[in-house]
Amino acid sequence: MPETLETIALSLSDLRTSVRELRTSMDEQFKKVDARFESVDARFESVDEQFKKLDQRIDQRADEVKSHLEIKIEAVQDTVNLVYDAVISHQQQFGANEQAHGTFTRRLDAHDLRILRLESRKPR
Repeated sequence: MPETLETIALSLSDLRTSVRELRTSMDEQFKKVDARFESVDARFESVDEQFKKLDQRIDQRADEVKSHLEIKIEAVQDTVNLVYDAVISHQQQFGANEQAHGTFTRRLDAHDLRILRLESRKPR
């Protein structure tokens, strides 16, 4: 059948209807996609909030560990100071003992010499 203006108009009308239906269908699909994006955005916000909470907990825990370590380090420093003081005291005592031992050794040697002199004077 040959095309007439009427058939062309009908075809154009059908085409317009199809385009409108397609547009309506596409709009519905875009609305569904938009709704899914909103859902994904909400999930991202939830994940972001969880990360913020986790960061806060990590920061808080790091502060607690830092405080605990500072206390432990101070305790170790105090212990090191006590050991240092004890070592210095022992060194001083050792020095005094060494001096006293030197004096004792000299006196003992002198005593030995006196005894030897006395023994050598005795008549036999």
